[in-house]
Amino acid sequence: FPDPVRFPYQLPVEFRLDTSLGGLPEDEDGRKSLFRDRHRAQEWRVAYVAATRAKRRLFVTGAYWYGLPEPRQTAAEPSDLFDLVESHPASRSAGHAEQGPRPDILTTGEAGDAPDPLFADGWQAALRMASEDPAQIDAVAESVGVLDEYRRMTEEWSQRLFALDDVPVDEPAQPLDAISVTGLVTYAQCPKRFYWTDIDPLPRRRNVAAVRGSEIHRRIELDQRGHVPFDDLEPDLYDVVEGETGPGAYSVYETSRFAEESATFVEAPFTFVLGNGYKVRGRIDAIYTDGSHWEVVDFKTGRPKDDPARMVQLEAYAVAVQEVEFTDHKPETLDVTFAYLGGGLEEVSAQADPDWIAGARRHLELLTRDIEARKFEPTPGRWCSNCDFLQFCDAGQQEMSP
Repeated sequence: FPDPVRFPYQLPVEFRLDTSLGGLPEDEDGRKSLFRDRHRAQEWRVAYVAATRAKRRLFVTGAYWYGLPEPRQTAAEPSDLFDLVESHPASRSAGHAEQGPRPDILTTGEAGDAPDPLFADGWQAALRMASEDPAQIDAVAESVGVLDEYRRMTEEWSQRLFALDDVPVDEPAQPLDAISVTGLVTYAQCPKRFYWTDIDPLPRRRNVAAVRGSEIHRRIELDQRGHVPFDDLEPDLYDVVEGETGPGAYSVYETSRFAEESATFVEAPFTFVLGNGYKVRGRIDAIYTDGSHWEVVDFKTGRPKDDPARMVQLEAYAVAVQEVEFTDHKPETLDVTFAYLGGGLEEVSAQADPDWIAGARRHLELLTRDIEARKFEPTPGRWCSNCDFLQFCDAGQQEMSP
């Protein structure tokens, strides 16, 4: 939709999205109906994400063919979502394309290989031919005048494949000169965890709580900016968490003092340089200003945790307010606040006077000096229980052992 048109429709959404399928119906029709409803719920969820993140225009298209023998939909049965968007007064419809015959390039196991301009039987058949008799491929390359280039490329890629097992020579460690606020918090909690996250990353499992937290932050941002699209979606859409009691995080925000007034800055990015040359980058959820008094707020969708490392985030925000030109004047008084929304509002706040900020700056410089010195020893604690790397960490396993 062309900016700045909002989406005014009252959407016909009557579902509640949770994370479990529950018991599956025993009959096939019941299972099909359940999965059809789940598919529709996910389709509307994706539509919400797309509409709230599009900057200027949102393109919505449909398709008849997905590589299957039969089309998935017909011109007479488009998605109700597609119909809704197409009928919006701000939309510019390109009309419905004719279904036409099935494209030749779409293949299934029964349809054979996709066509190829050089190999009449398709490129997959050419691969099989090459594995059985490489001389035939040489002959094809010679017939089109690219034999020398073909052999050169074959040799190059052969060398690359054989080199996959080579053990790389350790190179001198490159100096680190920039870090995110999240990285600083991780390092303050456990240097080894930071190493496996930022220096030599290991695979990490999907964090459902982090995904949910990002979505709630996005809703708070939209509310603060005065954009509340798809307002007929159920209020608990992003607050459904198995086993959680009490009001959802976004509901807590809506009834808090933070929703009653508009923040001067929302999702405010910053970069500042410490005295040792380190760049610190981050983004502040909200900055509320009242004359010469400012309050920096970071929204947490969970409950408070007794983790001293978290204060590093507020320290970085306080230093950022002093270092970055958010406005042409600095606050005379500054508070930095964690607003915990999980199960009910709880605030953890500090008054960032000059002495507090000076101590925060020294702490950040100490952390970055240790990172530069490559001090990555583990510091186990209760946080080991939700660490992605526990299986690789002896110290963490000992911490968690009974």
